[in-house]
Amino acid sequence: MRTGPSDWITLRTHASDPQVEGYWHFRNPLEQDRLVFEYDGTDATSDDVLTLWNNGKVSVGSATIGADPAYRLYVEGGIVARDVRVTIQPFPDYVFKSDYPLRPLPDLAAYLHTHQHLPGMPSATEVEAEGGAELGDLFARLLRTVEEQTLYILQLEQRLADLERCAKPPER
Repeated sequence: MRTGPSDWITLRTHASDPQVEGYWHFRNPLEQDRLVFEYDGTDATSDDVLTLWNNGKVSVGSATIGADPAYRLYVEGGIVARDVRVTIQPFPDYVFKSDYPLRPLPDLAAYLHTHQHLPGMPSATEVEAEGGAELGDLFARLLRTVEEQTLYILQLEQRLADLERCAKPPER
């Protein structure tokens, strides 16, 4: 164990090739509000860090943790997972209820012309100002929009069928 401004525990990794040997350091920095795990080796980068914070949050790489208590994991870089479960309530199937107020197509066109984004969806400016979008919320909004578009397609299909029926010459 190394002592000084921070307490360190260092473990040496052993590899068959001495050029790739390195060290894992476990340390409690001066601020003493976190435990840092970092790798120091020939192929290490400054992102080879995992930090456990005393407020129950975890950061991976050089990610900075935020103050919002709803978020506990911060990752700099991408995340690869076999699956992710997002829980959303209510699920947007309410769009298919007979009393759902589907916006008429001319109103939708006017909204798009004025706002330059879909109704019920955040604008690019809003997403940038918030520093991103919540996956569950965005998924619910996208699904609602897809379901609304399905209803529009069905309305248009019905109108087309009605027009084709009216345009058919009477049979003799």
